[in-house]
Formats: sequence, C-alpha cells, structure tokens
Amino acid sequence: DRLSRYKHWFQIEDEEMLQPPGSDMLVVAQFRNPYSWVEAMRWRAHHLPLHKGNSWVTFVTKLLIMSRYGTDLTVTSDQKADVQCQEGYTWNEVIPCHRDQHKGLREIPMYELNHYKR
Repeated sequence: DRLSRYKHWFQIEDEEMLQPPGSDMLVVAQFRNPYSWVEAMRWRAHHLPLHKGNSWVTFVTKLLIMSRYGTDLTVTSDQKADVQCQEGYTWNEVIPCHRDQHKGLREIPMYELNHYKR
C-alpha cells in the first residue's frame, strides 16, 4: 500500500490515487529538530540537483525551483492544462513535469511548486 504519492512528496486526499485504491493505512508523523532536518537535506539533496553541494546559507536561501528542460520544453500553452506530470502532479505543481534525466544524472529532479494553488 502507498499514499497518493511516494514518501515525502505532497500528499492529496484522493481515494483514486491510493495504491491500491481504497486501501487502509496508518500515517505516523515524525518531528525533527529543524536545523538537523535542513542539514540532513543539504547533505543528501535528493531530487534537488541545483542544491547539491551548496553551503548551508546558500542551501536555505536559494529558491527551490529550476528551469524547465527536455520534454517539458515541447509542451505548448494549450497542452499545459491537460498534461499529466510525474507522481500525478499538474503542470503548475512540479518541475520537471516529465521524468527526464537532468544532465545525465541517475536521479530524476522534482521541485514541487504551488501545492496550495495560490
């Protein structure tokens, strides 16, 4: 069983996205010291290629965003409302939308955006 999205990504309340649909699960929240949590993210900046190897100050002050690349650049304005992005995100919620490698890296980047549609 899994939530609507893998592990630490923003979750949404949508029964259809549960794996398998309608499954029961228990969510346990873990709270960490904010400094050590940020430091752990900095040392292992999973899915954040533009944030790897940065100093602490740079890591916490640099915007969590990257430019679109690869297949994303072929999406037209008319297609953006209908395109299905990785992990079920919409175009305005994630960069990149498509699961393209970034500069030959094994890990696929994922910068979450605009979760609350503000």
